[in-house]
Amino acid sequence: MYSSVAGTNDLNDLLTLCYKILGTFVQRSINDNVSLTSEEYQCLFTYIESDLLNVHRQSSAFLLLRSIMRHSVTIISNDKSLRTQLDNLLRSRIIFMIIQSPYDHIRTACRDLFHIYLFSYEHTKTKLKSYFDFFLLQLDYEDYNGRLSVLIFLNNLFNDLTKQRLNDYAAYFFLPLSCHYYNETNNECKKYFQLNLRLLLEKIDEQHRNDIFKNIVFIWINDKIEHRCLALQLFILFIEIEHEQFDQYLSDVFNFIERELNNIKHNDDNDNDNDNDEQQKFNDQYIYHLINVLVYVIKYCPNSLEILQLRSVWLKLLKLIDEKCLLHPHIWVRFLSAQFFGLLFERNKPEDIVQHMKKYLPKEDISSNSTTTIENGSSCKRLKKSTQSNLDHEPLFIHYIIIFDSSISPLIKIQRLCCCSCSQLKPSDLTEEFCLQVIKNLIYLSKILILSNSNCFDLVVKRCCRLTTYESTKYPNEITRRSSILKWMAALVLDLSSYLTSYLKPFLTVIEREIERDETTINLPLKTLAQDVFDVFKRHCDIHSITSIYADIAKQRRTKRLERKQKLAVLAINQPEIIYRKKRLKQTKRLGLGKKRRMKAIENAKKNRRKKPINKISEDMDDF
Repeated sequence: MYSSVAGTNDLNDLLTLCYKILGTFVQRSINDNVSLTSEEYQCLFTYIESDLLNVHRQSSAFLLLRSIMRHSVTIISNDKSLRTQLDNLLRSRIIFMIIQSPYDHIRTACRDLFHIYLFSYEHTKTKLKSYFDFFLLQLDYEDYNGRLSVLIFLNNLFNDLTKQRLNDYAAYFFLPLSCHYYNETNNECKKYFQLNLRLLLEKIDEQHRNDIFKNIVFIWINDKIEHRCLALQLFILFIEIEHEQFDQYLSDVFNFIERELNNIKHNDDNDNDNDNDEQQKFNDQYIYHLINVLVYVIKYCPNSLEILQLRSVWLKLLKLIDEKCLLHPHIWVRFLSAQFFGLLFERNKPEDIVQHMKKYLPKEDISSNSTTTIENGSSCKRLKKSTQSNLDHEPLFIHYIIIFDSSISPLIKIQRLCCCSCSQLKPSDLTEEFCLQVIKNLIYLSKILILSNSNCFDLVVKRCCRLTTYESTKYPNEITRRSSILKWMAALVLDLSSYLTSYLKPFLTVIEREIERDETTINLPLKTLAQDVFDVFKRHCDIHSITSIYADIAKQRRTKRLERKQKLAVLAINQPEIIYRKKRLKQTKRLGLGKKRRMKAIENAKKNRRKKPINKISEDMDDF
């Protein structure tokens, strides 16, 4: 009676209190041997259904409905009319509110209620499948909040379903989830798609998981490119779950990746067509997924690097990534390629690599002091006569640099990888994670060249120093490249200071330039880093030679600066028109930049004036 009065007069506090009392009564009815009659339950269901239509009274109705569904399971299950009324309420109201309600707390409450309904009450297979069909059909609901609510519900469903039931419905759930996962654009929904797929694959048994992989995922690699891209993303889920058990599929997966990498074509046309741009973007993403699978294989299936049957395919893949992906135009492809080589390098120390190289190369090649001998000599002639079976048992990187491309010396191949790492640092707007990975690779490869006593390291030093000069002159407001090279120098000096005596001058030239540079807000962290690196040099090298070389470099820089000023002064006297032309050009450039700034300020002011009335109207509407 009170609930009906509260409902008609919108006395929400009284309504909430009535529903709480009724909810408590239902909860204690079992312990107190007191129960409501069928007519009273029907009356409560009627009030609940009417209140579900009112946004302000929904929360109170949920409290009572949850109490009834949890504590009156036996009563409702034994009474057909009550069960029918509950079914109609859940199927006509609650199930739609899970997706369509604009309020997150309402969607959450409806998910909980329907979850109780599924697991606390008996359902026929037909009914159960109809509910599953409904939720799977809502995976392409237009509002992402609705899709997200469905995904959260499915996640709870997979957690609580028995293993046997999940095995029966594994392919039924997997296929729509994977297809919608590929087409999803919202990042949060995509994360839940991936989470649900992983949970589903983890909970089903190995036999059903293998059936899904063979009969669904693996068939897609011979289909159109969108299906191949989806298959690559699903490969990663299987690798994360199965680990070493995934080795049984690696031969076919590697052959597929090799085939796709061989078909890479860079679009060099200067065409501004949007279709071509979109296609190129998709191709870059596809290459990214190809390499990502290999990265996950090294992470989760490291023993695959030692499998003899896969050695030839691994070598081909290494060559393809080395030649086509390390310097790919797309930054994420370059980053993943660098990460791939970084994982490969982590398996062996540089000292071990040098020792293995000595087994297959003559002493004069390892300790060569002539760069021309290494660059021009034929690798085939200098290699010792060792069988292929011996190399098959060596680390993969050793096998790759020693014999796979016999036209290039191993040291030259390592030198080329170092130069690729330097080239990866050349573009602007690089992420810190990418720079760190590149520098790790460069440190590893540089240590191999240094320990080999090869002059190949000279070119690497020149490239790195040239890279710092390039950034200092072309992009003085950026510090990414210079800070990365300074970290590279510090890492080498920490471990191999005795080998770097002949390279102290180029290293200290870079350090001195950054320490003596005029302080600015942007360059202050770089100056601090340069000072720290200089302290590392002083601790690990001969301090007398360090200080003398540093003083000579500083003196030479001051002398050059003074000579430059003197030349400009003489030029101003002898040829003042040249100085005037330079000043005029600089002034025109400054005025042009000032004009651009003023025009931009005027445009921003106009935009702000246009936005003000809109904001005022919206504020008035809020007040109304």
